Parts: sequence; structure tokens; C-alpha cells
Amino acid sequence: MKLVAIVRTPEVVEAAASVLAAASGLALAEARMRLAPDPPALLARLEPERADALVAALRKAGLAVLAVPDPVPADGDRVVARSFSFDEAGATFTSRSGDEMRVAWPDLLAVLRGLRASRSEVERTEKSKSFSVGTALATSGLMMTRTSTKTVRTSEESTEQVILVYSRAGPVV
Repeated sequence: MKLVAIVRTPEVVEAAASVLAAASGLALAEARMRLAPDPPALLARLEPERADALVAALRKAGLAVLAVPDPVPADGDRVVARSFSFDEAGATFTSRSGDEMRVAWPDLLAVLRGLRASRSEVERTEKSKSFSVGTALATSGLMMTRTSTKTVRTSEESTEQVILVYSRAGPVV
């Protein structure tokens, strides 16, 4: 699957909505809604062939669109940059291990800002024994403790801002 997104606000939104509706098969009202958010705005999630055809049709009409693979690459599938630098020829990204990746400006496809969120929930059962005067009296000393069980639930959320740099050559930083 690929995500198709518009990367620049069209000059004439109504004309862009008409082109999007015709190329994607969406209703005109839905095409308007997909163009309403500030770019980059998600237009569709399609099979790779259909996504490439939609991008070609929209670019032919003068819209600035692109298609990127879905899902977004995980840390193991991309270069996680610890530092970066820019110069006239392009950008250099350095990973934590010291490996450098250079992307020339003409090879730069997109720079997207995102948010990575993760949530974990843990549920555990705790049993505890405590001395119980009532139980000891009721059983004439045969049982001195009372066992209680409670379920403890904890959840943790973490978010971090990420910037994804897509190059035409394929590697994602």
C-alpha cells in the first residue's frame, strides 16, 4: 500500500477538487474535504499501481503530490539520524554508529513531520495475605489470615516528534 498526499496548497482548490474526484473516483464533496487540511494532506491509501497512476494524473493537472510507502518505515528500516548538516549540494545525515548518508537536493523527494505514539497497558493480579482477627475468631484459630486479590492496571503513553526525509533513491532517514 502507498499513501498519496498533496504537498502544496493548490492555487484553485475547486479545480483541484474536480481533478482529484475525476482521477480517484471520489465524490466532489469528499475530494474538497481531502484538500481542506494544510499540506501535507493525505488524499488516499491505495495499492502501489493505483497510487502511482493517481500521482501521475494529479501531477499532469499541475498539483504537487507524492506517494510514499505505507506503513512508515520502522527504525530498523531507515537511517535514524543523530545529527545532520546542510550545504549547497544537499544534506548529510549521521547515524548513532557514525555511518553517513548523503542526499543531494535533486534526489530529495519529501520532508514530512510526524508524531510517533506508543501505548502500553499492563494488567497484573496481586495476592496478599494479612492477619484477620475476625477470621481467627470465627474459625477458633484454624485460619489466622485472610487472602485478598486485587487487579492492578497501569498504562503508559509516550510520544515523540519525528521528521522523515524521503529520497528518490529509496532510503528513508
